[in-house]
Amino acid sequence: MRNTMTEKDRMSYDDLYELGIRPGKVGSTFVPEQERNFDAGYTPSDSSRQYVGEEWIDGKLYKVWQ
Repeated sequence: MRNTMTEKDRMSYDDLYELGIRPGKVGSTFVPEQERNFDAGYTPSDSSRQYVGEEWIDGKLYKVWQ
């Protein structure tokens, strides 16, 4: 199998930083979904789940919702 590198792969971290590419970082224009929804006035409806009891699984007690 032959390993091929793109031009971006050959660039150093400093080269990428100068181009405005921050490896491992989120861009300044990124807005998380939750914040976007809040700004748009959207809030999810209340859950219609109902508590139906408890169940033991592998020695641990869990609440069961439906």
